[in-house]
Amino acid sequence: MDLQILEDIGGQPGAPLVRPLESGETFFVEIQALERGDQIDGLGGVSLDIMWNTDHLRSLESNDTLTAAITDDLPMFRSGTLQADLGRILNLSGASYESAGVGRRIGDGEFEHFAFLRFEAITPTSLTEITLLEGISQTATYPSLSLRHEDHDFDVEMIEIVAADPQTTLPEQEPDTSNALPDGEVVSPETNEPTESDAAAPSPTTDPTDEITFPTTDESNTTDDVVASTDANSDVTLSLVSDATGEVQIGDLITIDVQVSESDPAAAGVGGISIDVDWDPSELQLVNSGSITDAITENFPGFQSGSVNTAAGFIDELTGASFESAGIGRAIGDGIAETFVTLTFVALEPTDGSAITASLGDGGVGLVGDTSGAPIDVADAETNVEIATAALPPLIQISTSGTDGGLEFAASGNNGVQSTLLRPGSVDSLQYIEIANVGETILEVYEIQFGVAGLSIAASDLTLADGFTVAPGQSQRIAVEFTATEAGSVNDSEGIVVVSNAGNRGRYAISTTAETTFAADLNLDGRVNIADVVLLDSVFGQARGDGMYSESHDPNLDGSIDLGDFGLLNAQFGMQQSSESFAVDIDDEDEDPFDSTLDLLALDALANTNGVS
Repeated sequence: MDLQILEDIGGQPGAPLVRPLESGETFFVEIQALERGDQIDGLGGVSLDIMWNTDHLRSLESNDTLTAAITDDLPMFRSGTLQADLGRILNLSGASYESAGVGRRIGDGEFEHFAFLRFEAITPTSLTEITLLEGISQTATYPSLSLRHEDHDFDVEMIEIVAADPQTTLPEQEPDTSNALPDGEVVSPETNEPTESDAAAPSPTTDPTDEITFPTTDESNTTDDVVASTDANSDVTLSLVSDATGEVQIGDLITIDVQVSESDPAAAGVGGISIDVDWDPSELQLVNSGSITDAITENFPGFQSGSVNTAAGFIDELTGASFESAGIGRAIGDGIAETFVTLTFVALEPTDGSAITASLGDGGVGLVGDTSGAPIDVADAETNVEIATAALPPLIQISTSGTDGGLEFAASGNNGVQSTLLRPGSVDSLQYIEIANVGETILEVYEIQFGVAGLSIAASDLTLADGFTVAPGQSQRIAVEFTATEAGSVNDSEGIVVVSNAGNRGRYAISTTAETTFAADLNLDGRVNIADVVLLDSVFGQARGDGMYSESHDPNLDGSIDLGDFGLLNAQFGMQQSSESFAVDIDDEDEDPFDSTLDLLALDALANTNGVS
């Protein structure tokens, strides 16, 4: 996607501009599109978001003129929303429908025009940007592929604006920080989450006591066997506090609080931190790995992330932060040790000292009120857990085909696209749980409970539904399946519960997640849009047994791709995950039982029927 700055010749686009703009000057931005795929024959639909800095540029478009700015080659499903005060146009989009003789594809191997947009330069600046993002309706190709974020190559147009009268010095404008986010962030139009901002956008001002800096450091001081200790030689100290008293027995649960404190007199606490944690997985097993960010203090609700590898025994980049000036959380550890995260382990085998260590992660640490930007020295922490020799009861250990010890049901690569979404009626039976007995006596599994509708043991393993036993050192794998019913999300921390006589976890809960999209979402991207129209159009008239027929292309799963499927797609067009709104407007005064979109689909069907012209 390419941008060009053109002269404004009496309200019409002119030649490309090769000089700086003057404040008060109007100009056009031309958006062009090109696809380079060897097996692709152009773009059947284009959807874009356009963003700019309102301190320097002003859009001269209106919501009434936006769709007229789009090329006549893409006349269908035109849309676009101007938010002038925020400096953005959302979902500027259009599509062709060639089998019905409506429009044509663009950009096959060469740049072709998509849209003209008119702007005015306002205040002088050495650099401001106009940027592009993919729109929510998606860009689609011929043959049908919906493009992902990484498939796009967006041009960013750099613009210089000079004063109209070089003898006049314009007053410096104060930035508006009433709705400001932290430095370097704006709100993404699609996700409403922070993302990188325009390089020329003004940074918000905050009270110095609320500023958080995140420098990293390679320096550290290691302390051994730390229990709620502090280190006066370091700016920030990590400490590990265990609830274990006396000798730990095999099968016992051990809770470790990772605490943080800072001793910098110029700081007002730790505003955010990233840590790594290591342990010996042959001696200790992390129990709360499936919801590790849930174990972070509620004082650090921002930027939460972390990667767990229970087999290797480490947590990488466990991160959380506050942002008090925005009313999000609070700083911790100002002169006292406060808990950042709580970890729970189970003892697996005897040892005279199983080490758990916590150290600063690559994400660094931030101190509230520290404006120096100097490296922050962080003291690592280590504690040793002694595990006594004892006769082992049956001990359960469960692994799953999902990540972090849970189950994640997803589509298995429909239409050549790997997706996490299921369509109603489709089944994912590729998931499994494996129940191992790492104890020394027989493990009896009494019951497997399912807390999610549509979730069950696969037919191949139904004989295990009434319970089974697992010998010491052995394991039993069970296939489970999820049948999607309707669009929506499943995120249940107790989707499956294994009830047994295990000495460590008699009731073992397994998290379950699944996302079900709409029947007409053929490319499984969570939205029914232009890409799905193009895909359904490419296989219209196919039936079960034909070479191009697939249930993944058949919205109503009736064995043939016909007007019924187009009717369902038309009814769901514009729907997206977490939204019940329709993007297709129906004229209440139109007595035709079909809307204009379905009329085109019906004409297309007749054109593909033998004997009808």
